[in-house]
Amino acid sequence: MNPRGNDAPAAPAAGASPASARPPAPALDRNTELAIERNRFAQERTLLAWLRTALAMIGFGMTYVKFVEWTHLYSSRIRGPGEAPPPEPAGSTWVGMLLVATGTLALVLAVVQHRARMREYGRLGMTIGWDLAAWVAVAIAVVGAIALVALLVGH
Repeated sequence: MNPRGNDAPAAPAAGASPASARPPAPALDRNTELAIERNRFAQERTLLAWLRTALAMIGFGMTYVKFVEWTHLYSSRIRGPGEAPPPEPAGSTWVGMLLVATGTLALVLAVVQHRARMREYGRLGMTIGWDLAAWVAVAIAVVGAIALVALLVGH
């Protein structure tokens, strides 16, 4: 623990370079480096799998809500004149919103987990930054959040 009460590394002393604040990484042999690299790629594939799953959930949720709205709106074409419109199925739009919210939350949690694993690899001495999959996942999570807000405001 540092003086701030958390596990983050303490700030370097005045005049010390940031590189001297962190202990040197252990020297790794080539086989260990390759094993870490394979694990890193496996983590990226896992994030991409979560991205596909979340994108499908968000898309299906939006489609479901819009389909229910469309069928309710255009049901007047199949009713007779003066006939009351059928009630909207109870909770139908909430099911779609729940799918969008679940997909967005799953993607946010997947990015958090991915970044935690990447930090672990960084502690082993590998230079790990934000990869393209993580940036795309964050962008899709933002789009999912915007879609959920749009559905909530529009309903």
